[in-house]
Amino acid sequence: MATAQAEYKKPSSIPVEAFAALSTFNNAKLAPSGKNLAYVTSEDGRNMLMVHSLDGGPSYSIPPQERSEIKDFYWINEEIILLK
Repeated sequence: MATAQAEYKKPSSIPVEAFAALSTFNNAKLAPSGKNLAYVTSEDGRNMLMVHSLDGGPSYSIPPQERSEIKDFYWINEEIILLK
């Protein structure tokens, strides 16, 4: 019986920049039903909101309006998200 072994990198082979990199998403929050997950991420230096369906439905992004930045968000209900 063959077993799979996990491949681990030696600490010396991981670039130091990898430990200082910013996270790819922040402030993840579940929708009230638990069927969607939203989080703030950065693209081209601007924050945007990503909404992912957890039950196989469509996922989408919400970019910031001109001259504004998405700092935070709140689920009002399953269909409405308040952006701050």
